[in-house]
Amino acid sequence: MIDWDDAFDNSGYVSGSENLPVKWLKKAEFFKKNILKEDSYVLDLPYGLKSRNALDLFLPSRDPEKLVVFIHGGYWHKLGKEYWSHLAKEVFDQNIGFAIPSYSLAPKVSISEIYEEVRQCIKFLSNELTSKFVLVGHSAGGHLVTRLNSKHDKLPKKITDRVLKTISVSGIHDLRPLLKTKLNNILRL
Repeated sequence: MIDWDDAFDNSGYVSGSENLPVKWLKKAEFFKKNILKEDSYVLDLPYGLKSRNALDLFLPSRDPEKLVVFIHGGYWHKLGKEYWSHLAKEVFDQNIGFAIPSYSLAPKVSISEIYEEVRQCIKFLSNELTSKFVLVGHSAGGHLVTRLNSKHDKLPKKITDRVLKTISVSGIHDLRPLLKTKLNNILRL
């Protein structure tokens, strides 16, 4: 018998993990205030109509050749774009843009609705910039970027032609075990 709640409790096995979100916020704020020039980023750019449909866009040039779009994790019900800005530094230093959206969170919306918001964000970016895209997602974000390439939910060809790579970092792809967890009270799978 498998304890699925324990199996999906990643932070429970990392000492001090309860302090990580505060550390990430501090790193992100430091990056925005001390590393970047004010004219190299746009914060809270709306890509949709919902309150969390906003993205932060870091551009080393007006329309960079490449743009990393980072979709954050948090089991579809936690965190947001403001925790991850500092991840832009490495690509920014290589003249690559970085976009990070927030999306509505469960249980207010379903995972399918979250996916549609991420899809809407990619469409928005494809209309705003001519950049090629590298789609990167972590954890739940890994699921979301992978789904952008799925047979049934694929983005329009004019956008997929601009996607250079899709990278899922510790993505959650088989959602069936989550049906057996307390987390499903929030996710409503």
